Amino acid sequence: MATAVKTIMVKSVVEVDERGSVGAARQLMEEHDISALPVVNAEGAPVGIVTASDLVTDYDDVLPVSRIMTSPLHTLAPDADVSVAARLMREHGHHHVVILDEGRIVGIVSSLDLLRVIELEAGVE
Repeated sequence: MATAVKTIMVKSVVEVDERGSVGAARQLMEEHDISALPVVNAEGAPVGIVTASDLVTDYDDVLPVSRIMTSPLHTLAPDADVSVAARLMREHGHHHVVILDEGRIVGIVSSLDLLRVIELEAGVE
């Protein structure tokens, strides 16, 4: 059974501006209990991603996130199949894929979201 990423993605995505600081990124992740922040430029276009594992290194809190973000950003459309998201994550060693619709961030899918799909298809709750 095919499942589109739009059915499992988190829609309330917290973003950080590329000029924002590492300290601000840490604070946003803590406040929202999340482990990844898409990074956007001044026009709001996605340019990268910062994850909790990026912040394990003891970076100075005033360093701009653009200096530590992963770029280019790997993205999918909302109608992409979850298997494509899984393959993209595996091939690039990432745990998050940002979902774009007409260049706008509309969601994010994590490897934990994909595990939930497997559990549901197996009848485990």
